[in-house]
Parts: sequence; C-alpha cells; structure tokens
Amino acid sequence: MEEAASEQDKQTGSNDEPFQEDVDSIRQILFGEQARQTAERFEMLEGAISTLRRENMQLRQLLEVEISGREKAYQKLKQWADQQNQQQNQQYDQQLSDLQRVTQEQFDALHQGLTQNRQAQTQMIQAVIDTIGGYKNTLAE
Repeated sequence: MEEAASEQDKQTGSNDEPFQEDVDSIRQILFGEQARQTAERFEMLEGAISTLRRENMQLRQLLEVEISGREKAYQKLKQWADQQNQQQNQQYDQQLSDLQRVTQEQFDALHQGLTQNRQAQTQMIQAVIDTIGGYKNTLAE
C-alpha cells in the first residue's frame, strides 16, 4: 500500500510542477508589485539607517572635538583665574601689611604723645603743689 501511495505521489509530483509554476505566476501577478515595493522600501530604510549612522558618527566626532576644546578653554580660564586670585591675594596681603605698619606707627606716635603729655601734666601738678606749699610756708611765717 505504501508503494502505491509513493507511486501516486510521484505521478502527482510530476503533474504538480506545471501547476506550481502556474501558482508562482499567479502569485507574481497578484503580489509581485507589492513584493517589489516592499523590497524597495526595505532598501530605502536600510540606506536611511546607514546614512543616519554615518551622520551620528560624524556628529559624535564633532561633539568630542567640541568637548575637548571646551575642556581646554576651561582649564586655561581656571588657570588664569587662579593666577589672578593669587596676584590679588598678594596685593591684599601687601596692603594689609602696609596698613598694619601705618597703624602701628600711628599708635606708637599717639602713645608717645600721651606719655609726654602725662609727664608734662605731672610736672605741672608738681609745680602747682610746690607753689601752693611755698605760699603756705609764706603765710605760716
């Protein structure tokens, strides 16, 4: 029985080839244009994806160059700012030192003037006391 089925398959298989060709022709007629359009669309999409990848790579490279340039500019600016701060701090230190020196000189001059004034007042008071003592002695005699 299997031999008969196998024999029948061989016969129908040989008969199916023209039928299969007809089916393929019908498919081509019915779906050929749609298949061709789909293939064209896929090719177009693949091309667009490839173009986008190239553009993305170029943009990435440009971005890396831009970032690198900005980092260098930032480092230069930071270095300049640090130098400016250091110079300004040195100027402030010098000004503060000068102000301390002048203040100390003025304080010393004021202290010296007060000391001389106190000594002069002490001498004047002593002279007044001596004069009053002399009048007392003159009045007591």
